[in-house]
Amino acid sequence: MLYLVVIVTEGIKCVLPERIITITEDDQFSKLYEIFTCEQFNNQSVEVYVRQNKVDKWVEVSDGLNGDLKIMEVLGYNHVKFSLIESLRNIEPPSFSDAFDIMMRNARQPKLPQLHTEHTRRDLLYNEIIELLQNKKAGWRGGIHQTLGKEFVERVANALWYIDPHLKLLQSRSCHMPALFKELATYASDNTDRNTYNIAYHTSHHKKESISHQKLDLLIKSLELSIGQPWVNDSEWDNIIPDIIALVDMMRKYSEHLVKSNTLMAAIHHNDDSARNPANNSHMFRVFGCKEDDLNDQYRELNDAILQHGFYQYMDVYSYLPIDIMKRYRFLKNLQLTCSIGIYRYAQGNYLGTITYIWKIPESEIIDEFQDETQKVRMLAKIHEGLPKYFTRQMRKNVLGKYSLIKNVTPAVLRMLYFDLTGNAAVTSNTISREIEERLRLMLALEDPSIIFDLRNNNGFKGNKFDIFWNELDMYFNEVYNFLD
Repeated sequence: MLYLVVIVTEGIKCVLPERIITITEDDQFSKLYEIFTCEQFNNQSVEVYVRQNKVDKWVEVSDGLNGDLKIMEVLGYNHVKFSLIESLRNIEPPSFSDAFDIMMRNARQPKLPQLHTEHTRRDLLYNEIIELLQNKKAGWRGGIHQTLGKEFVERVANALWYIDPHLKLLQSRSCHMPALFKELATYASDNTDRNTYNIAYHTSHHKKESISHQKLDLLIKSLELSIGQPWVNDSEWDNIIPDIIALVDMMRKYSEHLVKSNTLMAAIHHNDDSARNPANNSHMFRVFGCKEDDLNDQYRELNDAILQHGFYQYMDVYSYLPIDIMKRYRFLKNLQLTCSIGIYRYAQGNYLGTITYIWKIPESEIIDEFQDETQKVRMLAKIHEGLPKYFTRQMRKNVLGKYSLIKNVTPAVLRMLYFDLTGNAAVTSNTISREIEERLRLMLALEDPSIIFDLRNNNGFKGNKFDIFWNELDMYFNEVYNFLD
């Protein structure tokens, strides 16, 4: 990318004052001339001069407008002068109507906002959006390119900048980037280390903020304000606006997914029952055995292991699963061993995956109509007992709120905690312990923390400096007690 100081002169007269123009080194001087003059002097011959700085002499470019801008980078020059050489002495001065026609023609030419000086990669994104619009021959007429046009480009840049670090996450939810924006120079680059704009999000040590539906909604509304303006009906925008609408739809789709997920998680967190349990999230089925010759090689290790187990002795297949997710899915879907097996699957939800147990079943279970199911029931009881249990935040809050009234946890309190957490309905056999638990249960139900406790253990002091006082007091009461006896 070149940053050039450009001027247009005619003789000793300055026609267009100096301005800094940003352009790629792969273009020619003719492209730079068109950008700078907005095609105002197409009918005049032009000579091209370059120099390194203001104190140097101008050097003429022999190829003129057909010369390559690459020489500016090679020679280290950054000043360009276009000199109009066509004589205008024989041309009659333009009338007012001619000048008006020129102004009208210029107003009808689509124009784009000025490029930003690239201090940050956000400026790079802004400039590449303008270059993309230029390649698509899109622009604004009537001088609105510096107002409504600039506002539109900034809104598109803000949306792309925000979702740029989360593109893989969006793709995992079938929210794909529209084809138009894949043509941006950075996204089209073969350099995988630099084909993203917000590199600092991944490389810096600041806190990574998750994508939020509130921010997405603001970006969506800003883009909808722009695409609702009259200029979008111009023909040069026919290939642009559909992709802008697709970008809005993509962000709205993921925003709705976030709202739905947040609502669901809030309901789960405030639920008094566990979100997952075997009654709702498990299923069991049988798979008939195959012949030895038909056994797939990937199941041989698992097949040898299950043959060493007795009937209804379940085993976890996790250690036999492939690492790749798709291969793991196909492994379980097409599972078939040389013996008939039962399969129990429990979906834990979220990223925890699915627990899969298998066991060998006798042929009588398949053939005999009056098969005894006792062993299967016992096996399922063991499976359910070993399944991990996950409690919601509300369940934890209920327990902590219930027992926060007690300063020290006694054995009776521990038993109460055990009953609450496990649902054990067993009754304490000891009469005294049962009476204590009944009083404790009454105290918790009434939310009355008033209870007598030993100041030596419960006043918060952990030292032993007062032990001599308590010892002397104990000796005193012993003497008084003996005297009374």
